[in-house]
Amino acid sequence: MHSGLPEELRQGIFSEPRTLQVVARLSSSPGDIHSDKVPAPRGFAVKALGVEGQRLTPSIDGFHQDFLMVNFPALAFGTLPKYKVMLSILEANANAPDTIQRLGKR
Repeated sequence: MHSGLPEELRQGIFSEPRTLQVVARLSSSPGDIHSDKVPAPRGFAVKALGVEGQRLTPSIDGFHQDFLMVNFPALAFGTLPKYKVMLSILEANANAPDTIQRLGKR
């Protein structure tokens, strides 16, 4: 970990220089592999292992810190029912050529 962090960034697992093991995961929705030219939610998650300290939710056991990232600045579909509709469109087009998927054809 970087040892020259500004004071305001020295929080939690970044409070002191150290090395942690991590597990990383890349994801896409609905889970198949397509060109990045096809608009779809993409995610990246990092789980830092062996993190000690007080937990935000004390009832959850473990010594890990999760960082979840997605390529949308906000919940792009608004609500869970809208997300379900979006997933069905993506799944219906999963085998379509990239050009058709970019047009959003069903």
